[in-house]
Amino acid sequence: MAKFAYSILPFGDNAIVLNFGNVVSRVINRFIHDFHLTLNTKPILGYLSSIPAYTTLTIVFDKDLTNAEQFRKAVREIKPTADTITTANKISIPVCYEAEYGLDMDEVCRLCSLTREEIISIHTSIVYDVYMMGFQPGFAYLGLVDERIMVPRKSKPRQNIFRNAVGLAGIQTGIYPTESPAGWQIIGCAAIDVFNIHATDPFLIHNGDQIEFYSISKYEYEEMNKILP
Repeated sequence: MAKFAYSILPFGDNAIVLNFGNVVSRVINRFIHDFHLTLNTKPILGYLSSIPAYTTLTIVFDKDLTNAEQFRKAVREIKPTADTITTANKISIPVCYEAEYGLDMDEVCRLCSLTREEIISIHTSIVYDVYMMGFQPGFAYLGLVDERIMVPRKSKPRQNIFRNAVGLAGIQTGIYPTESPAGWQIIGCAAIDVFNIHATDPFLIHNGDQIEFYSISKYEYEEMNKILP
């Protein structure tokens, strides 16, 4: 397994941050997730939890069991052995890209000089990695998006968007788990919930997963959601 240099920064009095630099890289992000998985399968003294992000890993420790200096030394000894490629859970998500749900599709087509069909074809052609979770419960930052459909965030975010809206922003794509403000370009709506507070596991997507999208019609979307015509 490749190894990558990182710096260790303090984060409050019971956490540290492993900083792998400023370059967003699939290989580096996989190493961060491997580090996260190793910590959870072979925890060191005082370890409580870790939070992977694009280029950082925040690690929380119990200061009653260890101190920051001892914990940093223990972290330095860790040699990640997990493999997110082989352990990744691949999830296929149906998306309706039709006009009723693809609110910004025309704008994305204009920005990218592509047709709607080309946008859909490109968006559904990639298996995306979960680079990090954040913003709201169940929101996964997925990447990396094909450069042909990389678009900027909206200049004026919407105050509210429907749940399961699928959006694009720069190198990322993602699904809004609940109704919320939204600054990404909305191109469709997932036909399955990515967050369900009533389920045993409320989250469909987790760190280390891989996501692929496939296109469905409005009729198929309504059938899957049992919406009457």
